[in-house]
Amino acid sequence: MKRDKKLIDSMLLLIEESEDAPPLSLNAEYFLSLNENMAVISLHMELLADMGLVILSGVPWSKFRSIVRLTMKGYDYIDRLKIAMQPRKPVVFEIRD
Repeated sequence: MKRDKKLIDSMLLLIEESEDAPPLSLNAEYFLSLNENMAVISLHMELLADMGLVILSGVPWSKFRSIVRLTMKGYDYIDRLKIAMQPRKPVVFEIRD
């Protein structure tokens, strides 16, 4: 199975948009709108933890595994992601005589 960077980014944005206050309890089912394959979601939850972006609770690789909260590194990643997503204005150069 391959890592899906877009899925990782989408999962982080969805976590940030959660109306729950930490500690969260976002299990794999919470992310099914992003990908219908539970195994893919579970893998990417583990990858988020491997990257140090989230804290997980529960038994690894079980359906009871859940994201408890974002880390500071996770919030910083989201900030950079949002900047990268902003539309960029084209640079216009003027040629003067």
